[in-house]
Amino acid sequence: RSSAASDVYKRQVSTQSTGEQMKAEEERKKVEEERRREEERKKKEEQKRKSDELTSSGLSSSGDGSGEGLGEEMSAFVKADLLQLSSMGFNDTNLNLQLLKKHNYNVCAVVEELLSRM
Repeated sequence: RSSAASDVYKRQVSTQSTGEQMKAEEERKKVEEERRREEERKKKEEQKRKSDELTSSGLSSSGDGSGEGLGEEMSAFVKADLLQLSSMGFNDTNLNLQLLKKHNYNVCAVVEELLSRM
């Protein structure tokens, strides 16, 4: 009997610890998901901030889709290129725009020239 009672007790403890482990794992997953969402939110805020900086820089767009300025009507592609350059640490928007035009909007060529100037 004591052996059977001991087995029952061990199963209860084992089940209890498994339940606690599952709860701990669920809690860990929740915390990880919250952290991931917070990182995503911060990344989106940073992208929006950079986009707003580009838009509010005071330069106007020519409206022909070539990205001749930085206004709200600027080509989405040029805006994306400027954001990409900014995310690489090249934050001089005017210089970046000049170089994009010079290199026919080839971001790789712009990065090469910017690096060669360092």
